[in-house]
Amino acid sequence: MSLNSVLSSEQSQTDLLVESFKSTQQGKITSLNERRNLLQSRQSFYNTFNSRISSLVSQIDKFTADDSNSKFYAKSIESSDSSIVSASANSKAIISENTIKVKQLASNDTLISKRMNLADNFGEDAGTITFDLTAGTNTKQVSVTFDGTETNEQALKKIVQAINNTDDIDINSSYVKDTSISGRISLRAKNTGTDNRITFNDNPILAKLGLVNDDLLANTNTRVLASDSGAGFRIADYEDLNSKIELNGINITRSSNNIDDALEGVTLNILKVQSEADDEIKLNTGYNVKSVEEFVKGLLTAYNDVISNINNNKDIKRNDSAVSGLLQNLRNVPLTKFNEDPEVGFSYLVDVGITFDKSGFLVISDNEKFKKALESNPQKLAELFTAENGFARRTESLIEPFKGSAGLLTVRNNNLKTQIELTNKRIAETENRIEIQAESMRKQYNSYLKLFYDAQNQSTLLNGFMAPDNTGLM
Repeated sequence: MSLNSVLSSEQSQTDLLVESFKSTQQGKITSLNERRNLLQSRQSFYNTFNSRISSLVSQIDKFTADDSNSKFYAKSIESSDSSIVSASANSKAIISENTIKVKQLASNDTLISKRMNLADNFGEDAGTITFDLTAGTNTKQVSVTFDGTETNEQALKKIVQAINNTDDIDINSSYVKDTSISGRISLRAKNTGTDNRITFNDNPILAKLGLVNDDLLANTNTRVLASDSGAGFRIADYEDLNSKIELNGINITRSSNNIDDALEGVTLNILKVQSEADDEIKLNTGYNVKSVEEFVKGLLTAYNDVISNINNNKDIKRNDSAVSGLLQNLRNVPLTKFNEDPEVGFSYLVDVGITFDKSGFLVISDNEKFKKALESNPQKLAELFTAENGFARRTESLIEPFKGSAGLLTVRNNNLKTQIELTNKRIAETENRIEIQAESMRKQYNSYLKLFYDAQNQSTLLNGFMAPDNTGLM
């Protein structure tokens, strides 16, 4: 066997010896890694738990806010034909049935210029001309600059552009070619109703368009209607720009098709005119049970998430008495008697259909019971949650020690962070110490090998000197 082979074999033996030593030390690293994993797992729990607590706090805040009780007075309204009248209701709406018949929809006032041959000369000298346009009470001055060479088509386009470029004007303008050789201007109020009708001051530029107050009877109830060629309004009587309805037998007119001041807390959106023979639309206003349920479910879900988070971590339940104690206290809250006098309110959550399900989560298990409680006394249902002795505030008092920068969760997390950092440091130190010991062992073993080979070489040389002389000289 060559020397190199011998050295390679011995090197392999050295490596095996060193790796064997490292294996005997690996238990120390494994133990530290297991401790770090445990600490990190606990840290992950507390981070998640803190998030769940924050979510619960956010929900509790909704039940302790000044307007929390009003959430239990949420109303909904149902239309017998929402294609004709749709409606919405807020908490101020009165529980009732109303009838409505739509006689007229509110519309936008429209004023149309006379027909003008596009190729004809407009006949305006060069310069800037101004005129006033009014929609309702909003009067705006429009400025148009001419160069004196405009055709009717060019002038109409300039006028339209000037109107639409005027800041805060409540009128839209458009240029329309009604035939291949003629065109007109249309002015349309941005808002509906009589209160927003279009008026104007007589002006030479407007006169060129056929817009003259006396000619169009502009400020009367018998305004001139636009014809195929003549200027005028689309609706003669400006009172017909309003919506007209019959509400519970009472005639009502408004400037808009959205009426929010006829019935308290109700907004009507009228969509289609009815004929005399059509049936009245029925509007039934009641408590918005779904809205109230969703409001309560938000709190119950946040409460359940906290309980679930604790239940899913046996290590924490076993080793953190504060958290395990919170779990037990939270479970007891729904079983608490919140009202000592059942004659003036609901005593327990179960009285309004809220119980624990098979999975241990707090849910609205009896929707009909919840609905009846809401319809019979929304205030007392609200107090079951919002009162000083109610579910929300009792839950809040239990989680209070866990909140904030000085709370238990922050303290736990800071402590775990310190322990993890120390453990990481110990792992690094232990790994470094093992490497140093292994390298020392490698050097020591190599030193022994060198001594062995040196001794072996000396022995071989000595044996050579002492071997018998076969030359016959002795």
